[in-house]
Amino acid sequence: MRDVLLINLCSYPEFSVGEVYPIGLNKIKSYLERRGYECQIYDYHITPTLNMYKILEMNYKYIGISIRNMDTLELDSKIQYKNFVSFINEFYKIKCEKRSYSKIVIGGSGYSLYCEEFNRYINYDHGIVGNGEIAFEYLLKGIIGQKNIEISECNQERILYDESLIRAYLASKPTISIGLQTYEGKCTKGCIYCCYNYKNTQFNSKKVKDILSEIRQLKSLHVKSLYIVDQVFNITDEYAINLLRYIKKDIYGINIMAFLNPSNSKVLYKLLKECNVFAIYSFDSFSERILSRMKKGFTVSEIITTIELCRDHNVEFSCSL
Repeated sequence: MRDVLLINLCSYPEFSVGEVYPIGLNKIKSYLERRGYECQIYDYHITPTLNMYKILEMNYKYIGISIRNMDTLELDSKIQYKNFVSFINEFYKIKCEKRSYSKIVIGGSGYSLYCEEFNRYINYDHGIVGNGEIAFEYLLKGIIGQKNIEISECNQERILYDESLIRAYLASKPTISIGLQTYEGKCTKGCIYCCYNYKNTQFNSKKVKDILSEIRQLKSLHVKSLYIVDQVFNITDEYAINLLRYIKKDIYGINIMAFLNPSNSKVLYKLLKECNVFAIYSFDSFSERILSRMKKGFTVSEIITTIELCRDHNVEFSCSL
């Protein structure tokens, strides 16, 4: 049997989750292939039909189903819970009817957050909470075999992007932003409403040389836009400044988007402008009382300073309220 097939369920129109490149699945694929395992991503942009029978006929030891988001990422925020449950149970039923030896593995950020509720209603062989690459390696090696697996370990080696998948996404939407990760782990900011507070992953930053290698690969594939997928890029201003200084020469011709926290560092804004970074801020409120209750960690005065510095340095930005 072949090793691992990863189904990017959220890429299929019937789930209406949106156009998001599956960096998490690509990270698993890169990790496993580097260690000699075979891994394939099953995605709408390459395989437009979601045929459960044909998937099982591919004869993989483990078939991973990724649940990235529970909502549609659109203004209606329609909950997709029933759609995921229905697909997983039908897939598992067919697997049993065909007496397939493939194991159905459920994972992804959406599943990690809501696994206890999911597990009440779905049939599956393994459920992964946390980083999937390490869990799949453990499964393949026979180190773990329990039904519910929780991983707090963190891996931050270089991602080798799936070039055929990148090209397929670019063909579908030439302006799409491809994810770039610089660190992993529980967010230190602690905003009370944010799902990143529920992560149970060790903090680990990626080596600068690996970030540069990823940018160069994406540039060679004619990617025009990068999205830094960290919770906030300037987890400290010094962290972001150091990275921007290194990657400045590698991002010519590429647009970047990143979430940032308010800052009064003029050096940071100078680099944001020079690196063509579109800054996204979660100000959320202009009330000191609300900011305090939400544990945002900054004040209205700091928000105003941030807006003024963005304007002074011609940094494009948006904010959520």
